[in-house]
Amino acid sequence: MKNKYNKILFFSIFIICILFFSLGYILFSYYSDDYKNDLPNPPKIDKDNLLGNKVDFDKLDESLSNDLLLTFVGDCTLGSDPKFSYNTFHQKYEEVERDPYYFFSNVSHIFENDDLTIANFEGTLTTSNKKAFKKFTFKGPPEYSKILTAGNIELVNLANNHSYDYLEKGFIDTKNNLDQEGIDHFGLGEVFKTELKGYKLAFIGYKGWLDTINIQTMKDEISTFKKEGYIIFANFHWGLEGRHLPIGDQKLVAHAAIDSGADFVIGHHPHVVQSMEIYKERLIAYSLGNFCFGGNSNPKDKRTLILQVKLTNNDENQLSSYFKIIPSYISSTNSINDFRPTIMESPNDRDGFFNFLNDISTDINFYLSDDMINIFSESNI
Repeated sequence: MKNKYNKILFFSIFIICILFFSLGYILFSYYSDDYKNDLPNPPKIDKDNLLGNKVDFDKLDESLSNDLLLTFVGDCTLGSDPKFSYNTFHQKYEEVERDPYYFFSNVSHIFENDDLTIANFEGTLTTSNKKAFKKFTFKGPPEYSKILTAGNIELVNLANNHSYDYLEKGFIDTKNNLDQEGIDHFGLGEVFKTELKGYKLAFIGYKGWLDTINIQTMKDEISTFKKEGYIIFANFHWGLEGRHLPIGDQKLVAHAAIDSGADFVIGHHPHVVQSMEIYKERLIAYSLGNFCFGGNSNPKDKRTLILQVKLTNNDENQLSSYFKIIPSYISSTNSINDFRPTIMESPNDRDGFFNFLNDISTDINFYLSDDMINIFSESNI
């Protein structure tokens, strides 16, 4: 009987020790690094691999008059959820005396000097009160559309999981209010085609989870635009929130898009910056993160980026593509979200951001920096 009791006691102590050890390991992993809880151990990156790929941004502007500069930013939620009561977007709007220029005032000079600025518009512009049954429903009044024009944003993606927060009426109201302000839009079956400086551009947007996208339909659409001679910017709302690394579904969809003819893949939804990849000489930015985001009063990770893409066409009709990363924060203060995206000025902050971005972007064999980087050069499509 005594031996049986000792065995039970020993086994119980053993199980308790395992539980305590497991709990301690989990807590240590969580608190040891705020931003790298899902990062791999990346291989050492050779910073010299960029030789020949770095481009002087200013000289490129001067030497080519027909170059085209596009700017992409992440999640813009101009409004909030009705349940929010602390530090809301609406409260800030009243605090700045309804000044539409406030929100993008620290970055609008960048947008003003490009040819087209594109944002992911995550929410609605409506007066409707009939909303979807879900955890968060975002909306702002129609006048918030002026914030986009004040910030020099001309085009928005509507393919995301908040476009129908106020059902069909809210979605229609949003598009109508954008139209009245002169803001173009695309996504969820709507394609935006334009020609700028002789470049034919097509912007498409999808909700990119495997249960929300028909991959064959997407491939057929992209193939059609490619045959028509368009440079294709495919935008996807996908992935898992809070993860810095894409899941397999994102890679599958992104690669399928490029295999079908997409020239750039731009991602949204995780609310944090995700890794980048060069696949078949085409850029994939899996998530640009939040930008002017009224959906969270004080996100833990306030890092974001502004992605610029430059297209050039030389006298020999050769198309070249470049990209540039501008590290930024979603707020001008770290203590709270003031809904005012701001460029990182501190050299230490910028170095830290690029170290982080290179750590997670293990599919890129050169060092990401704030240089303009050549992606591809080929006969004009």
